[in-house]
This record gives sequence, structure tokens and C-alpha cells, in this order.
Amino acid sequence: MDEILFRALDERVRGHLDEVDRLAATTHPARTAVELHRLTTAWRTLLDLHTPTATRRTNRCPVCRTPGMCPVWKVATAIFVP
Repeated sequence: MDEILFRALDERVRGHLDEVDRLAATTHPARTAVELHRLTTAWRTLLDLHTPTATRRTNRCPVCRTPGMCPVWKVATAIFVP
């Protein structure tokens, strides 16, 4: 990915996550619920794209075609599995 494009995407994604954090700390339950739903949907989609096949490798991600756990699943496990 082009470095300029990556920086722009990184800024937008991190900005969105910061906004969700701010909403979670305020009294806007309806908007917070909408944003949390968007985040859970995005995570589910990302995990679906990186779900291993019967051969233990994903079909859609060239990085995940190497042995070992997919980096996306490593991050998800670190965040969501206590």
C-alpha cells in the first residue's frame, strides 16, 4: 500500500476509534450504540476475511498463506480473549 494512502487510512481509523472512546465516556447512548455496532461489524468482517480454510490458510489474504497464526487473529485474540 502506498505510504501516503496508508497514513491517511491510519489517521481516519484511529480518529474513528478515538471518537468511539469519547462517545463511550459521554451520555450519548444512541450514537454510542450505533458506533459500537459499526465496530463489531467491521471486526467480524475482518475476521471472516482471515478465517482459515481446511488447509489452515486463508483464501483471501496472501500474508496469511504462511505457516503460523494469522496476524489479524493474533491481534483479535490479544484484544478479545481474556
